Amino acid sequence: LASHEREKAIAHAMEAYKAELQKPEKERKPLKTICCEAAEEWREKGISVTVSADTVRRRLTGGRSHTEFNAEKNAWLAPEEETKVVEYCLALAKRGFPLNHKQLKFHVDSLLQARLGDKFLEGGVGKNWSTRFIQRHSADL
Repeated sequence: LASHEREKAIAHAMEAYKAELQKPEKERKPLKTICCEAAEEWREKGISVTVSADTVRRRLTGGRSHTEFNAEKNAWLAPEEETKVVEYCLALAKRGFPLNHKQLKFHVDSLLQARLGDKFLEGGVGKNWSTRFIQRHSADL
């Protein structure tokens, strides 16, 4: 949840900086000031986040967050597959049969076994995979 809020604060700072760039140069606030203001807005909401000017600058030039990078490089499921698994979880829960961690792992292991065959690990996804999946999709689940 904290990283999700941090990402929202960074996105807010990025939008504020883009708006500043539309102003005449003499009237613009520095990026560092905008980042401090964004962090202060979140503190007023009772959420402590740090918004780094370097991070915002990197993101404005196409940089990715650690979460995005890891999702692309280390994920078992493609983003579309993760979306489908979330939809499946919600559909079952709506019918009164919510998945527990063991059932979620079994379902994902089955999907990956079908797609990857012998290339998929014998034990399936890791023991904490379902916990991290639920954390990633906590806003939807």
